[in-house]
Formats: sequence, structure tokens, C-alpha cells
Amino acid sequence: MTDIGDLPPFIAVAPVFNEEECIAEFLRRMEALGQTVPLAGLVIVDDGSVDGTLAIVSDFARSSRVPMHIVRLSRNFGHQNAVLAGLDYAYRWARAERVPFIGLLDADLQDEPEHFRDLLLRSDHADVVYATRASRGEGFVVRNLANAFHWLLSRIAPFPIPRGAGTFSVMRAEVADVILRNADPDPYFPGIRAWVGYRQVGVPLPRSARHAGVSGVGLRGLLRLAVRAVFAYSTAPQTVFMWVSFGTLLLSVLAIVIFASLRLLGYMQQVQGIATIIVAIFLSLGIQSVYLTLVTYMIGRLGQQRPKEPFVVANVTRYGEQADDGK
Repeated sequence: MTDIGDLPPFIAVAPVFNEEECIAEFLRRMEALGQTVPLAGLVIVDDGSVDGTLAIVSDFARSSRVPMHIVRLSRNFGHQNAVLAGLDYAYRWARAERVPFIGLLDADLQDEPEHFRDLLLRSDHADVVYATRASRGEGFVVRNLANAFHWLLSRIAPFPIPRGAGTFSVMRAEVADVILRNADPDPYFPGIRAWVGYRQVGVPLPRSARHAGVSGVGLRGLLRLAVRAVFAYSTAPQTVFMWVSFGTLLLSVLAIVIFASLRLLGYMQQVQGIATIIVAIFLSLGIQSVYLTLVTYMIGRLGQQRPKEPFVVANVTRYGEQADDGK
């Protein structure tokens, strides 16, 4: 068994939103994890929780053996932006303390904190080590929709995006810096993590059902995330729209030729104007399709213009070692 001293130190990041039913168990297991892996610190990002999550985290942090910093956002900015906020703060903390790795996971215990050890064991010759889903604990609908989404994205993305990869991962601090400098507002995090490249290794790990409570994202949020990922990390939608547009225009031109030929041959003398009406409809649809394709492309380009920070930090509370945050 690998000794704790043989593993690289890391700072863990966990975004939370209304997780009062899960957070106490999550914090207990993270503190216990510090006895078996070199956990240098824990960053909890409160993404605008309105329940007792923040109070539970604050009470635990006062007596925790692991240094904890609580980053409270000014409102709910969404899970992906909360991940970016935690990554940003953890990067500056890691740079100040010269901690080589940063870890990411959610606090709902679907990804088990103890599996950080499995990821760190593969970090010797990798810059990013991420978990892939060897099994999933969600319901039938969510599980199959997630599998279909990962399959589709892996097929249409212009660069490799691993199937079944989520947020759970460890990465070198310099990789986190590159991600932060290139991420779009509210990104699909596994997509931007794959896009930056470097040496990446996947580790198959089981994914459990939530420890307690109901996900704040929900099926509707997951579907929005999937749509955003497809449009952000693939040109397939624009390509499909382009071929539909030109196909429609081709059909309209073909209709002109056919109706003109029928009219000249005398087959359409009894119904006046039908050729003109049908051709006009096809031509109109073709023009609209081209226009919608251009609009879609321009909207996609807007996603590349990110603000300096797509989140607002209300305050940061530190417990344990007082590390310089780099500001």
C-alpha cells in the first residue's frame, strides 16, 4: 500500500448549494480523508445557499483539523461557475503554499472523497487525473440520458472528450490556471478540462446515488447543461443547419425547374398560380434557414467572450492556516 508521504499534496474544492442534508457527512469524510492522503486544505464554495448549509460548514470549520476556507458567492451563479470560483481561489492558495495539485468534487457524495487516493496514485505521470463512471447510481431516466449525452458529445466534439467524465478530478495547479484563463461563462467543465490538453488519465470509479436530499440542478438543469455543452464544444449544430439550409434552397431551385417544365408541357394549365406559390414557399423557407444559420453562428461566437470573472465573491472566511490568497 502506498504511504501517505508518497502522494502529492492537494487542495480540494467543493461547490455547495442547499446541501444541509449531505454537508455534515461530506465534511466528516473529508476530514477523515486527511489521515490517509496529504490534504493541504479544503475550499467550500457556497453558491448562494438559502438553507442551513453555510452555518453547518462554518461550525465544522472552527474545529476542523484540515485548514478550511469558505468562499461565499453573492448569489447563485450555477454549479459550473461555482466550480470556477473554487478553482480560482484554490489556485491562488496553492500557488502561495506551493501545493502542486488541486482536486474537485461535489458535496453530494455521489463521488466518494476516499477515491481521491485512487486519482492521486495515477498523478505521477499525468497533469490531470479524472474519474470516469464505471457505474452510475442515478435513476433509469437520468442514467440513460447521461450515457446518451456523453456518447453524442464524444462523437461530435472536434477534440477528445472522455465519455462518463464529470467534475471529480485532480489537476496540477498550472493546468487550473490555463482553464481559468480560457473558460467561458458557465462552461461545461469536463469539456474545457479536455480542451486544454496536457497529459490526462481517466480512472474508472463507481458513482453512487446522492447521500440525501434532492439535487439542486435537476433533470431540467442537466438538459440545459447538455445543450450548452453541445453548442460550446462542437460545430455539429451549425453544420446540420448549414446543410438543411442549402438543401432547402436546392429543393426550391429543383421545384422551379419541375414546375416550369410541367407548365411548358401543358400539364398545369388548369390550376393557375400553384407553381408560383409553392416555389415562393420553398424559396422563403430556404432564405429563412440560411438566416437562422447565421444567427446561430453569431450566438455561438458570443459564448467565446467571457467576463474577467463570471461570478461575484461576497466574502471569504478562513479557518486553520492563514494562507495568502495571492491578491
